Amino acid sequence: MINRKTRFILIGLLSFAILSCKVHWSKAIQRGSVASQDFHETVKYELRKGLIFVPVTIKGKKYRFLFDSGAPFSISNKIQAEYGFKVVSASNIVDSDENRKKVEWCEVDSFGIGDIWFSKQSAFVGDFEANPVLACLEIDGILGSNIIRQGFFTIDPESNTLTISSALDIDTTEVTSIPFKGNSQFSMFIDLNIAEFEVQRTLVDYGFNGFLEIDSLIYDSLQQRELIGKTWVETGMEQSGVIGKAVEFTGRITSSESVRIGNLSAGNTIIFVENESKIGNRLLSRFKVTIDWQHKLLHFAPIESTEDTVSLAGFKLGYADEGVYVMSVIENTDAFNQGMRPNMRVIELDNIVFDDLNSYCDYVFSDMGDPKEVVLVDDTGDSLELNIKPVLMLSR
Repeated sequence: MINRKTRFILIGLLSFAILSCKVHWSKAIQRGSVASQDFHETVKYELRKGLIFVPVTIKGKKYRFLFDSGAPFSISNKIQAEYGFKVVSASNIVDSDENRKKVEWCEVDSFGIGDIWFSKQSAFVGDFEANPVLACLEIDGILGSNIIRQGFFTIDPESNTLTISSALDIDTTEVTSIPFKGNSQFSMFIDLNIAEFEVQRTLVDYGFNGFLEIDSLIYDSLQQRELIGKTWVETGMEQSGVIGKAVEFTGRITSSESVRIGNLSAGNTIIFVENESKIGNRLLSRFKVTIDWQHKLLHFAPIESTEDTVSLAGFKLGYADEGVYVMSVIENTDAFNQGMRPNMRVIELDNIVFDDLNSYCDYVFSDMGDPKEVVLVDDTGDSLELNIKPVLMLSR
């Protein structure tokens, strides 16, 4: 049995859309090839904060790339500054917080994953330090959708391995195959069910470290049919996108034991209510998944049962030039009831004294599923010392 203890600090990370200011970005993203016609490679990946990081080689140096099926291939601005790859296009990206920014697209002449080499691949140049959480994760780039469509990719959470091959190497009689639809940036969309309710066009997003996200219209329908559990309301600011600008938001969090992918039960699932429908790595990791662009199928294989414990701290912290602050609070939790509110300055969390970005990163990687002692400063300058218990959302 695999035992995973989950602490939700983040909601989403890097899913975004592209709005072109030049016609040919959509052509550029279709460029590139794999150096060999026949290939098969298995590499170990690192799992950090519920996200998959894959070792990538460029010019003989090793880098950490986020595996993200909801975003295109990308390299950091630091890598681009070092190697100066040819710029081939430009576009506006829209991140998961609906912030917009103009970016350049370059052609990476060669990069490797294990012994597989990819040639002349188009990548947008990203600033992964603009968002403090992404800066803590030390992302060098994104192994994204236009790369994933060039082979068969199998993600195995039992062994923490990623297998890339030129041929489908699975027993199709032992998997559940779900058709998906693609778009111009090679994102994948499937239909799934919550009880008898069908959630259509759900983005398959390995760059989202949550379980499931649905939009408010779907949530309202599920609530009217009493198909979901208790709802928690979160208010404050959100800073989950690659551009890094914090925006005001009100979110809802609920759960369901009736989520199904085809005939497979996904088990008890935490559901975030946002502005789109997408399935994230915390739910996808309950299966061994093979991405098959040749037939436009996702092949799901059951794995050894997982024991999940999911707790919500009741609050999230953010980082700005002024220091660490309360970004959002979930209503009617221990944090809320003791007086914690958005925008309060945070001095200390357990043994973490906040004085720079490094100390904020200590918070990002801390276990927020345990009770926390927090020292705050409110709007009047008074100090508050709170002992906060988390909310147990899921245990199975």
